[in-house]
Amino acid sequence: DFGAEFEEEEWERQIKKELAAKKQKEASKSASTAALKATNLSPEEKKLLDKQTEERKRLIGLLDGDFLRALCAIRCLCLSDIEVGNKCLPTFSSTVISAVVSESDAFASVAKLKTDSFETLRTLASCVYEIDETHAATLARALSICHNKDMRKKSSVEKG
Repeated sequence: DFGAEFEEEEWERQIKKELAAKKQKEASKSASTAALKATNLSPEEKKLLDKQTEERKRLIGLLDGDFLRALCAIRCLCLSDIEVGNKCLPTFSSTVISAVVSESDAFASVAKLKTDSFETLRTLASCVYEIDETHAATLARALSICHNKDMRKKSSVEKG
């Protein structure tokens, strides 16, 4: 009969609501317990946490500030005069290529690093006398691909 089915469905819905509320209450209770444990750190743990936080801030400052400014300075030097840029190639090229192919978590966390590194490599490539500027982006891509393969070979040799 229809009335009995409706009552049974209503009862099931009510039980499900109660179970969901109970689970949510337990989850919030465990989260608050975890937060309470985090705030009840020993002095040594607090000192370590503070030290790690400071190091994190320092690294973010280096990558998000100083390193991006250095890449910008390299691009400005290269764009100022092709002869200046050509003279800069031996000094900056390996560092910039390493930045382009870096698989570091730090580089992954600051999205602008990869794009700025590649743009700097493209600008450096445009300063090569023997290559037309229109091919700078292609040359930069080729250099990064070749260097990426070298990095993989080195890491597989080190692991093996």
